[in-house]
Amino acid sequence: MQVVRVVQEELHPLVVHGPTRARLSGEGLPRQTALLGFGPVAEGRMTTVAEQYEHAVKLPDGVGEMLVIGHLIDADGEELEEIVLDGRTGRVALADIESRFLEARPLATDLDTLLRMAGAVEELASGAGEFGGRFAGQYGPEAVTRLTEALREVADEDCDYWTIATRIRPLACIAGPGDGLRLQLPEGLLDAEFGAESGAGPGARSEADSGVGEVARFADADLPTALTHEPTRRFLRDVGLPVDGGMFTLDEDRPARTLAEVYAHQGKDLLPERADRLICLGYLVEDIDLVVDGATGLVLGRHVEDAGLRPVNADVSTLAFTLWLLRRTRAVDAEHKVTDESYAVLAATLREILAEVDPVACDHAAGGIRGDDGWRYWPEALDEEAGGAL
Repeated sequence: MQVVRVVQEELHPLVVHGPTRARLSGEGLPRQTALLGFGPVAEGRMTTVAEQYEHAVKLPDGVGEMLVIGHLIDADGEELEEIVLDGRTGRVALADIESRFLEARPLATDLDTLLRMAGAVEELASGAGEFGGRFAGQYGPEAVTRLTEALREVADEDCDYWTIATRIRPLACIAGPGDGLRLQLPEGLLDAEFGAESGAGPGARSEADSGVGEVARFADADLPTALTHEPTRRFLRDVGLPVDGGMFTLDEDRPARTLAEVYAHQGKDLLPERADRLICLGYLVEDIDLVVDGATGLVLGRHVEDAGLRPVNADVSTLAFTLWLLRRTRAVDAEHKVTDESYAVLAATLREILAEVDPVACDHAAGGIRGDDGWRYWPEALDEEAGGAL
């Protein structure tokens, strides 16, 4: 990791806080972490917010003199909001300089605390370091609770960024490695989140419920012989999928039929290869049929507009995890309103979690499937704030 330092004589004159001057000229700052980038410091171009702000709106008191020292960054290295420093107190904040109504939102009481918290989150993702080793191999609801509490002990500000880091990031640990599938979901996870009908099949409904929130399970007899991937059959039978997963809706009218059967009225030239072994699960928002490859368990989207297939999830376990993660995230947002000011940070965090748990969901490399141009559903859905994913 590249460390950047600024010699005392070259520090910006507005940096008068002793411990901050010592950090910048002594231990320094990382050039970039998984979450933070300090390009302005590395390149010797620390400027004030006032010098960068171009909108004809008066800046709040004290904000104009704060120094831009870096950016939040996402998994692709894209710069999000600016990290700004109060040179008098050492406090660190976030500011969206592109916003017409700029304000500085608290991030950390000082640079040391900011780096300690960012390091803990990065270690959690990588499994390295003291924090990563402490929680390595721990999965399930209790592990998520312990991890959340440990992260909250490190954070020292009540702000969107730490709310996302402490309440959303630990959700990646809800499920451990699976047997034949990528994940082993905790028993009853979907039922607790979405609700379930005892012994419910794909078409079952409660008299008191319209079906929203139910979890549907498939009997073996309802699954086509084309579904030869046994772990997928077992998951659909024993765990099931939400009837209404927000961005996903189970096809209750035509459950578990092959794509060839569902679109038998279309010419074969409009169907993808191996349509007779692609089993329809339901629909994604944006007019996309969600199917599972009966031989491999790979979950793909069949785009109605061009009939092309593109990978969506590695398998049904990571599909279920993704739907659960989005629903949990909405619950956190309902309480803490993080999307009001920090949608981009939340979306970037979810993309990082998905890339870690299910690389297929975020891998833009073409998969060798006809019509696959590298477009991936979940990253696009998360990045589109108006699309309703969150």
